Amino acid sequence: MSSKVTLQQIADTVGLSKFAVSRALAGKSGVTPVTRDKIIEAATKLGYFSQHSKSHKTKTKDRSIQSASPAKKVIAVVIPNLRDQTKDNPYWGKILEGITESVEKAGLNMIIMTEQLSDHLFSAINQKGLLGYICVGFIPTQIVLEISNLGLPFVLVDHEDPLIPSDSIFMNNFDCTRQLTNYLIGLGHTSLQFVGDTSIIRSYYDRWKGYSAALVDNGIESRQHPDLLKLFDLRPEKVREAALNQIKILQAKNQLPTAFVCINDYMASDMIHSLQQLGLQVPRDCSVTGFDDLDVNSLGITTIYSAKNSLGSRAVEMLQRRAENPESDYERILFAGRMIIKKTTSAPRN
Repeated sequence: MSSKVTLQQIADTVGLSKFAVSRALAGKSGVTPVTRDKIIEAATKLGYFSQHSKSHKTKTKDRSIQSASPAKKVIAVVIPNLRDQTKDNPYWGKILEGITESVEKAGLNMIIMTEQLSDHLFSAINQKGLLGYICVGFIPTQIVLEISNLGLPFVLVDHEDPLIPSDSIFMNNFDCTRQLTNYLIGLGHTSLQFVGDTSIIRSYYDRWKGYSAALVDNGIESRQHPDLLKLFDLRPEKVREAALNQIKILQAKNQLPTAFVCINDYMASDMIHSLQQLGLQVPRDCSVTGFDDLDVNSLGITTIYSAKNSLGSRAVEMLQRRAENPESDYERILFAGRMIIKKTTSAPRN
């Protein structure tokens, strides 16, 4: 039987103090992001998080026994105001609606935490009154660590931390984008580009992989323009300016594709706007697809329907299941999407 990985072992491995390791693994401030990443990487290689997962389940079980009572419980919903993650966003807002509806049906209460999170935020909440946490969207590892260390059940929605085991729930981003790309190829498109930053959001990365798989399925060589993978839809005016420049570069090189597969409907809307500025018509000159079915600017974007409300409601069910069965195996649930063909796709002209 392998021995328990200690904080001192991790400290010795990275050449830092035990105090620094403790702060980093607790999600506390006091260490730089670079140092924290170095510590977390070493802890992962040594197997710290595997044993941490088992101890977390034990703490969760103990908490569920201690807190069993007929009184109403509270679910804390964490949605940090990072990038486009706000409760007013049509995508994230629908997920929150699903959570709210399920919380009310279950006779529970909820609090929403949207501020930039800090060391003192969780300590200011009465943890004994909580059933657990539902984290929506991208959550920094530092925050996931701190929540995990509280010993309460938690579920990640549209996010998965590569280091910390947890229950999570997503759309089936890979298969949906693969299907969408195969549809374009079936129309006759062989020159395609993927558009959007895939480096941070797990769903966007999976969409990129689904797109790439479809190219391989059909024997089409990827000629991806790398700068198109750096566009993010936080500030439309900046994205449109950058997209416009990228389209001009592709035109100058005679490499303008006949179809753009975008990470979501917002990015698709920005690409359509940029194409139109250059006198190009969609879909006559270029087909454009999105994801999430948000009906951005009523453009009729060919897209994938995301079960946004259902993502939220199922997250509440997952949290209740984890609270009732703290030692059960972790789950990763994928919701099937549905392709919706609208106005922005057609067969290529040539």
